[in-house]
Amino acid sequence: MAAVGALVQLLLLPAVLEAAAPGGTRRDALREELLLSPLPAGDVAATFQFRTRWDADLQRGAVSHYRLFPKALGRLVAALGVRELHLALTQGFWRTRAWGQPPLQAPAGAELWVWFQPTVTDVDKAWKELSNVLSGIFCASLNFIDSTNTVTPTASFKPLGLANGTDHHLLRYAVLPREVVCTENLTPWKKLLPCGSKAGLAVLLKAERLFHSSYHSQAVHIRPICRDASCLAVSWELRQTLTVVFDTFSSGQGKKDWSLFRMFSRTLTDACPLASQSKVYVDISPKNKVMLTDQRTPPAPLVQPLCVALKHLTSIRCVARPPRSPLGLTKGAAMGMSVVVLVRALSWPLDGKAQGRLEGLCPALPFTSSGTFPFMVHLLYQEKDLLEVTPPPTSVHEAIVQGDKRTYAVYDLLSPSLFNTSRSLNVQLKWKRPQDSSELPTPVLHAQRYVSGYGLQTGEISTLIYNTHPYRAFPVILLETVPWYLRLYVHTLTIITKGKENKPSYIHYQPAQDRRRPHLLEMLIQLPANSVTKITIQFERALLKWTEYTPDPNHGFYVGSSVLSALVPSVIAMKDVDVEQSPLFTSLFPSSDGSSYFVRLYTEPLLVNLPTPDFSMPYNVICLTCTVVAVCYGSFYNLLTRTFHVEEPSRGGLAKRLANIIRQFRGVPPL
Repeated sequence: MAAVGALVQLLLLPAVLEAAAPGGTRRDALREELLLSPLPAGDVAATFQFRTRWDADLQRGAVSHYRLFPKALGRLVAALGVRELHLALTQGFWRTRAWGQPPLQAPAGAELWVWFQPTVTDVDKAWKELSNVLSGIFCASLNFIDSTNTVTPTASFKPLGLANGTDHHLLRYAVLPREVVCTENLTPWKKLLPCGSKAGLAVLLKAERLFHSSYHSQAVHIRPICRDASCLAVSWELRQTLTVVFDTFSSGQGKKDWSLFRMFSRTLTDACPLASQSKVYVDISPKNKVMLTDQRTPPAPLVQPLCVALKHLTSIRCVARPPRSPLGLTKGAAMGMSVVVLVRALSWPLDGKAQGRLEGLCPALPFTSSGTFPFMVHLLYQEKDLLEVTPPPTSVHEAIVQGDKRTYAVYDLLSPSLFNTSRSLNVQLKWKRPQDSSELPTPVLHAQRYVSGYGLQTGEISTLIYNTHPYRAFPVILLETVPWYLRLYVHTLTIITKGKENKPSYIHYQPAQDRRRPHLLEMLIQLPANSVTKITIQFERALLKWTEYTPDPNHGFYVGSSVLSALVPSVIAMKDVDVEQSPLFTSLFPSSDGSSYFVRLYTEPLLVNLPTPDFSMPYNVICLTCTVVAVCYGSFYNLLTRTFHVEEPSRGGLAKRLANIIRQFRGVPPL
């Protein structure tokens, strides 16, 4: 027995040395979190994120033992020279205008974009092999990715991890908008988790409930990151995300109150034993409302609403800012609400009452002799305690997420006090009163896309990009990928903003080749403040070969979503935080500076009808031809090959004679 024990220890020694770094600390770590975000009209968005960090060098191929990092993905990264991999499988469309900005959005269908290492000689061959391998791992139709739906963007997709260069020739991007996501894609995705679906937050991943929703998106992100602040060594990060939106109509509950059991039909009992952090975040941020207009008064002068609002402000401190400073913040209290006064540089004539009221409250503001107040005042107030969360959270966390200050109730599953009173955790969300979605602010950046025209010969693709920021303009990069059978007329490209032509600062166009590659159009467009930019381009439909049509050609052909990438200005200054201590949903797209945050949006996919032949006619022709040939050929063949013989009637034998005699005695007619 001692020899057997020594042999077991000897076999396990390489694994122990591989999993532990010098000093006794593990080289890999797992963090899992769940974010519950109440949406307007009673919807709830649940975002799962599982982050596995491994302090190893996968590119050198010196890794022999895998503990938390999936071996299938690790071997794939090492064999094909992958620097970054981003795969998303989405069912449904995220309605940005109604739901706000998601933590991580993906287009409908399947999206795959990969950065390869500079050592890869044949990128197209590695790309094809990678898509085939991923198709087998995730049981998806990624093997249909080929040169007809693959492009190489030049500006839209930059490396999200550690990168020495950004040679766009090493990038490949493809979208399959027709891909349908179902349970056979979710099962292999869950098997990549260190604890599977047996413990931790993954217990809630019940396929029956996840796909009974209005939006479902699962993704895998692999990227190299800095191991420490000095960034002398590289670590690999695997981030698995899953976003689900539950609505009141499809749930069958008919109520806006939610809980973990209502959403997932399960509760949390423990954390994953392999996880170093396991938390549940519930967004309990107060909703901002704007007091700028009043339906009872004409909106042109905008003086009466300000006077009405100022009557309720009893205690306020005003700070004068120079005209170049776009924003000033002042806090006060009135009527039990948190009031914020936003002062924007804009000439605004005021009457005597409003000017006197402002001079009394804000004597530091520079008034002119003509009664013109050179600043515009926006009054915002926040309604608190609209959402009640039970049980009480273990802590409260505040963070700046996408330019907005958020407050989260945090439940730490590794805290011993969380499961003292109950053996399971069932977070419940209750609204104290109905929420009016019309009063909620719209996102700063959102877009929509549609096809117009009539007939089956020509058409037009229109994209509307909205910038609702009241005073800040910012650029946006638009990526359009159009299949080759929609032949674009680039000379018809028009960009209109506020009735004027808007010339792009940068444009890159790669024309399509029939049955080889799609159209690629990238533009850098400046979006003025509070504007709508309309981008239109005309196209002509091509006539496909009869073997190139899908089994249901009358359903139409899908065109992938447009991609918008922008640095959106933030109203609230964002501070540099420690990535390891901040929530996972705030660290995938870190802020480059404190004044803006990165946003990537996707528009709706398009469904275009092409000239489709009547596929029933060949069937009718075949049936008619076969019938005519069978009748004519059969008749002639019978006449040419058949022989006729005259058969003499026989009198019969002895048995027949005896039978006739017997039948005669019985009075029966003879045979």
